[in-house]
Amino acid sequence: MQADLAHLPGYERVRNLCKTYIYGDGSGFPGMWVGEPYNRWNADEIFAGLASGTMGDLSLFPPGLQAIYGGMLRRNEQIWLPTLFGAGVKSYV
Repeated sequence: MQADLAHLPGYERVRNLCKTYIYGDGSGFPGMWVGEPYNRWNADEIFAGLASGTMGDLSLFPPGLQAIYGGMLRRNEQIWLPTLFGAGVKSYV
């Protein structure tokens, strides 16, 4: 919601993603509100959508969201990518 309110130039992608996740897209996607009995935002999907929608590029985020996402989208961290066969490969992001 904060990104939707920050009308700084250059952050249109994040602003549009946030607006879609909160208000829906008008074409059938209702947004990320989880109704009864939970009555909350689906924060996991919002985070995943922003991360994939920006490909982890923090320069696309407004300064307020850079502070929040900065610790979660660090480059050059070693991660474990599981495969369908139970084994995995190590990768660097």
